[in-house]
Amino acid sequence: MRVFNIEKIGEVFKHLREHYHEINKKLRIKRDFFSEEVGDNILKAYSLVNELLREEIDLFNPAGMYSMLELNHIVLCGDDPSKRLEYHQHINETRRRFQETVKDILSWYHRAKGGDPYDLAIEFYIRALSQPQLFFEGNHRTENIILNYILAGYNIAPFILDSDNAFDYFEISAQIKHSKRDGLSSLFSFRQAKKQMKNILVKHANDDFFIE
Repeated sequence: MRVFNIEKIGEVFKHLREHYHEINKKLRIKRDFFSEEVGDNILKAYSLVNELLREEIDLFNPAGMYSMLELNHIVLCGDDPSKRLEYHQHINETRRRFQETVKDILSWYHRAKGGDPYDLAIEFYIRALSQPQLFFEGNHRTENIILNYILAGYNIAPFILDSDNAFDYFEISAQIKHSKRDGLSSLFSFRQAKKQMKNILVKHANDDFFIE
């Protein structure tokens, strides 16, 4: 089983931070800074994903629901118990939100499973990122990780955010985020979103982010 190369991803994130301000200036919808803490929390989340892959835990089965939620907690708060305690109320609200929003996504996933892996991963991303979003915060980061978890299950090279692909990825993601899950506008259709996302993922897929 191939898993994610955490060290390699960390190197790419460091380079991304060096160019982030320049990228952000070009975006139509500006984003918060990709800080060292943000990057470190994503790496911690990928460490959990590696455990899930090695243990063959399916995030989309009832037993995997806790782990999907935990990925979002790690992305936002890391694994520091004191910080978890500080954000205890927010974490509880996130859990309630997740329990309400995940049902439709789970139902869709089990109907769609078995088709093209890229379509499965991308459609999950679109459904979870569009309104109503799966989580209160950290949706882009968490759902990109889960997208890569889905691709890894099919031994497909992941899409890792870097300074070369960040602009295109943020632009399409912003449009998805501000669309409704049921009934994307005619100006930005579900089909267009899938096509653009697939082009980005295929173009920037890189086996170097896997290790045996």
